[in-house]
Amino acid sequence: MFLNQTNPGAERNSLKECVVRAVVSVRAARRVAEALLVGFLLCAEALPGQEPSWPDAMAAAQQAYQRADFDEAERLFLSALKQAENLGATDPKLATTLNNLAELYRTQRRYAEAEPFYRRALTILDTGRDSDGLQAATVQNNLALLYYEQMRFSEAEPLSRRSLGIREKLLGPENPEVATTLNNLAELLRALHRYPEAKSNHLRALAIREKAFGVDHPKVAALLNNLAMLCVEQGRTAEGRPLLERALAIHKKSLSPEHPDVATTLNNLGELSRAENRYADAERFYQQALMIREKFFGPRNPEVATILHNLGVLYQDEGRYAQAEPLLRRALELRIAALGEDDPRVGAAQRSLGELYEFQGRYQDAEPLLKGSLAIQERIVGTESNDLGRVLDALARAYQFEGRYPEAESVLNRLLQIRERAGAAEQEDIAKTLNSLAGLYRLEGRPAQAEPVYRRLLALQERILGPKHEKVVATLDILAAVTLEQGKLADADSFFEKALSIRGETLGPDHPEVATSLENYAALLRKAKRLEKAEELEARARSIRSKSSEQPPKQ
Repeated sequence: MFLNQTNPGAERNSLKECVVRAVVSVRAARRVAEALLVGFLLCAEALPGQEPSWPDAMAAAQQAYQRADFDEAERLFLSALKQAENLGATDPKLATTLNNLAELYRTQRRYAEAEPFYRRALTILDTGRDSDGLQAATVQNNLALLYYEQMRFSEAEPLSRRSLGIREKLLGPENPEVATTLNNLAELLRALHRYPEAKSNHLRALAIREKAFGVDHPKVAALLNNLAMLCVEQGRTAEGRPLLERALAIHKKSLSPEHPDVATTLNNLGELSRAENRYADAERFYQQALMIREKFFGPRNPEVATILHNLGVLYQDEGRYAQAEPLLRRALELRIAALGEDDPRVGAAQRSLGELYEFQGRYQDAEPLLKGSLAIQERIVGTESNDLGRVLDALARAYQFEGRYPEAESVLNRLLQIRERAGAAEQEDIAKTLNSLAGLYRLEGRPAQAEPVYRRLLALQERILGPKHEKVVATLDILAAVTLEQGKLADADSFFEKALSIRGETLGPDHPEVATSLENYAALLRKAKRLEKAEELEARARSIRSKSSEQPPKQ
């Protein structure tokens, strides 16, 4: 988002409008620029051997940026910066130049170069009379976007909130720029798993845009996409589907059927369908999106890699590993070529390919990919972020399947500590990690270490799922076995009887699963030489089985 010295309050396009963000290819940008900007380029020409004036350099730089001639844009912005430096350390033109040069670097993902220019621009505006003006709000928004792209969400949030406050005060609460900032803040909150706040901001932004532009405007469709994917992330796919279907209808009505925004919505419908296990629908949506993006951006663009990655993950979910591997490998190669080896999207592609190899039992191939993904994420979000959860989980599984139990235990303990620090929002993830850690101890033949972890898991499951949930019953069964292995007979009987009671109450006392539960515990009792108790349970199971066989078949 560039600053415009002559009209700082003008409507600006959002740089974070949709879940899968589009980056205009060089070829496409040049087509647009050649049609619209020739006059400006002619006006900005300087005499041979003479640098253009500051206004002309800035205008020409923005035109070069729009046609994706980034080298020329950088040269012109640097020329403008040199001139602005001579105007004084607090001149607003210097802040404008610094922000626009930072935007160029952010677009190119040259984050380390962009950040100090944003910060210097803010310092200039803070020391002048525009600390609470629209220019400051724009720079704050842009710096927040940079932090968002780097997954530095906690640093981005206060900047986004400050930008929102300024725009609400100066432009009014229903200005379209306020909607843009609300959307950006909502996406930050979604990344931080603060879903109710994110939804509230998305809904407010949507209402503003519907009022300002009409209910069938593409800017409305962009927010429908984001709101829908918030629903998908929370498992509320039934709520998300009509939002995406409405967004797709808007795009098809107002844009070309081959516009990249249509591909974005098709991709998101693919993600939603995959979450619902509607694999055939998901494949169709992904393939349509892929066709559009390859035609618009070219086959080697990172936006194409996004669809290749998602389609590969779909095939992985279906067990179609031979079809998944070339897609995931191609997505990884495209992202490395376009984004560099340290980009978080490269890390995501490494993780997905590593998970595929893990599912195939190719643990030696999986390990370096998972470690590479972990290293990228640690550099971006730090070593204690909950965003490391998925790759740590996959790495622990790979170690476990290779029989490298101490390494698996170390990774799971680290993951448990991270998730416990994340607090109440991650209770289900804590339960998953406890289950994995306890299962590892049991696999190693360490029931004394497994028992307290399973007890913690049971208490957590009863609290978040309810005391009669099927997962609670499964954990009670395991605890019965684990305590029996240690000779804790009273505890084992207590866990078994509690599980049996819940099954009898929820399924009925003569349900076949009750018989199975009796038979399984009887088998454990026989191993523990408690033959009399085992025979008693086996007799009860036979009685249930006989009643079941006597019942007439259902019509």
